Amino acid sequence: MLHLISIQNALIVSAVVARITRAHFSSLIADETTDRHKQEQLAIVIHYVLQDDKGVWKCYEDPVANLDVLADIKATDDSRQ
Repeated sequence: MLHLISIQNALIVSAVVARITRAHFSSLIADETTDRHKQEQLAIVIHYVLQDDKGVWKCYEDPVANLDVLADIKATDDSRQ
């Protein structure tokens, strides 16, 4: 089951990368928030603009990552020691 999920994830990632590669305009947004359990999370999202088949420009938004900030900082510190 885990193998199937990883295959689906790879297909989604490749489709998103293909769309972003075709984009004429793009931006990367990083937004941090603290949830009610005081866990800091960092969402990284890419916005990009593509033309559809009729020539109409459309804006897309795809999440790239959702990180647990404190866990990632701790892991980085632990690996340096």
